[in-house]
Amino acid sequence: MTQWIEGEVASKAHWGSDLYSLHLAADLLPFQAGQFVRLRMDFGEQKVIRSYSLVNAPHQTLHEVYFVEVNEGQLTPSLAKLTPGDRLLIQRKPMGLFTLAQVASAQTLWLIASGTGLGPFISMLRTTIPWAAFTHIVLVHAVRHTIGLTHQADIQQFKQHFGAQFCYLPIVTREASTTLRGRIPQLLANGALIQAAQLPLTPEASQILLCGNPAMIKDSMAWFISQGFKKNSRSQPGQLTTESYWQ
Repeated sequence: MTQWIEGEVASKAHWGSDLYSLHLAADLLPFQAGQFVRLRMDFGEQKVIRSYSLVNAPHQTLHEVYFVEVNEGQLTPSLAKLTPGDRLLIQRKPMGLFTLAQVASAQTLWLIASGTGLGPFISMLRTTIPWAAFTHIVLVHAVRHTIGLTHQADIQQFKQHFGAQFCYLPIVTREASTTLRGRIPQLLANGALIQAAQLPLTPEASQILLCGNPAMIKDSMAWFISQGFKKNSRSQPGQLTTESYWQ
């Protein structure tokens, strides 16, 4: 049975447009970077529950969830209205297998996200685990508009601390910018991502984590599989690990 506990909003970040982070004080059980929790709000007799990845690292005291406010959504409009001191219910035990514990070693770790799929990757990169396990780490983040390129303070910190070990490739799909432009599957197929990273993207050299919009994951997976990559599972280790988000 799910154990629900109260979480208190310690702070809220409005990144702009419909993007938010809530920082929650809650007594969660220990977790691994990449796992998620479920949040619950009760509206009369209706209980609305949704899952959100934890953006904070396991050692950090406050727990961050990162979300898009969907106007017709059952929960996100209410989450967006919360202010410090407000309370909501949170599942005490984080869950999920989208962690680096499920990933074999390789020369390069590719973290490929769209939208709020960035969240679990920030959690992973806030730990020591990926930096010790991989020679190179490439973070790819695709958004519709430049304002969606959030968590820049963390990303700049990763650049400063880890230098050439870290490569950040932002992508904007719906406006002109100085970043790469286009859908991730297209940029894989035409070689633009490989050229920008200047690193080999092969099954022998790479581990790939994909998180975000299901259509991006489906199309990207098709390209990777056509190049000889295989899905990763406990019984059959491969190079492709995925987590789908709806937004």
